[in-house]
Amino acid sequence: MILQLLIRSEKDGSLCPIPQYPLYSASIALHGGSLVPYFLDEETGWALEVDELKKQLEEARSIEQGIKGLRDEIAAHDGFHASADNIFLTDGASPTVHMILQLLIRSEKDGILCPIPQYPLYSASIALHGGSLVPYFLDEETGWVLEVDELKKQLEEARSKGISVRALVVINPGNPTGQVIIYLFVT
Repeated sequence: MILQLLIRSEKDGSLCPIPQYPLYSASIALHGGSLVPYFLDEETGWALEVDELKKQLEEARSIEQGIKGLRDEIAAHDGFHASADNIFLTDGASPTVHMILQLLIRSEKDGILCPIPQYPLYSASIALHGGSLVPYFLDEETGWVLEVDELKKQLEEARSKGISVRALVVINPGNPTGQVIIYLFVT
């Protein structure tokens, strides 16, 4: 009952000793919360180590970006030079799109350049977060290629309406068109 009152979303964590009675972690999961473990061991006489608890709390605070060890592995993958601090892990495209648009959109005067046709996640999310869709049209006759002149035209039109374009959505490979933006085009 107490967990039901305390846990309102998956961002609400509950400290849990490890090892622990399984009913406690199951209850946290049942109510949609996140388990924040702190580890007890026989060497310390099963006593709570304050430094260990602080470490676990710090890791729990950074969970929105993803598990640090996993981000480190991704950053080191295949010899690409990346910083784990610049990597965000999410549970799919939809939550990521919502998170980014929530950060970018302040009012209906904030616009997002978005390709047409496109998967409706983008246009729906822009509307949901109170922004303005600034469409740029892909031409089927040219293989759905993104045309720079079209981008400029839509950007100028948006500015004439007092809309500040805050981002450009590029979907690669395109959905639903299947076009692929190649390196030569980007350069």
